[in-house]
Amino acid sequence: MKKILPFIWLVCASVAGWSCDGCGSGTGQLGWGIMPNNDVHFIGMRMRFRNFNTSSYFNNHTGSAASEDLFLRTEIIGRFALNSRLMLMGVLPYSQSKVGSIQRSGLGDASLSAAALVISPDETRNWKHALQIGIGAETPTGQFHFDHEVPGVMQQGSRSWDLLTSAQYTLRHQNWGVTGEFNWKYSGVNPEYYRYGTNTVAVLRGFWSVQIGPVRFLPSLALQYEQWNSDNQDVRYDIKVPYTEGYLLNAMAGFDMFTSRFAVGAEYGQSLRANIAQGHSALKNHAQLRFIYFIHKE
Repeated sequence: MKKILPFIWLVCASVAGWSCDGCGSGTGQLGWGIMPNNDVHFIGMRMRFRNFNTSSYFNNHTGSAASEDLFLRTEIIGRFALNSRLMLMGVLPYSQSKVGSIQRSGLGDASLSAAALVISPDETRNWKHALQIGIGAETPTGQFHFDHEVPGVMQQGSRSWDLLTSAQYTLRHQNWGVTGEFNWKYSGVNPEYYRYGTNTVAVLRGFWSVQIGPVRFLPSLALQYEQWNSDNQDVRYDIKVPYTEGYLLNAMAGFDMFTSRFAVGAEYGQSLRANIAQGHSALKNHAQLRFIYFIHKE
């Protein structure tokens, strides 16, 4: 890659999410963050951490009092660029969680998405814009077994095939830019007739790009809105799972560094407004670390 990041944007990718079940995790997964231009393959790792304060109502589920609930998701991520307009993206997650006295860990649901650049930026103009859309599937590779003692949010997987869709628009002028991303996930029904609620994530992000020698730095600020619908314990009888719907509005600050061979980034967020588990749970911290290694085409 002779010129790093001629156009910076958010990749439209899968939203491999959790539905809230009293512990307040919400959808949990937020897209890919700032990535390089489309014609570069990469492989990398991403870690996402969230913790919540949950009130003692959760005692009905776990036998514990008020608790601090922890969620850590580690992902192997990759992208294969078919050409400058088409790409494939994959995620293999491993999740760890602690809700009250219950702890769970294991391999999650892998996902594969395809994305197409339908409006390509004209680099000869001062104002540049681009539109990308994506579609994919989340596969039932993680473990799931419904249990009233273990919240759905702590299950490693869903055991269902889920539909992932995305759309993202970016507008840039010189070194400044803004991008909007919309991700939607529709969950299928698993063999136990359980269905997770539909997840929606929308992000509005502003960024600034500065080149210092061979390194490009990108600080960014963002607003992120997440919404999730109720889970269905048994679709045959339309039994809704209580405390599994809600929304969350976050303010986030991020910083990324790109070279011709690798990129590293970090992001931190705080809740501005939320209704999680009918007000019984509140987000304390959201953080993400990521590293990717670029595989250049010959």
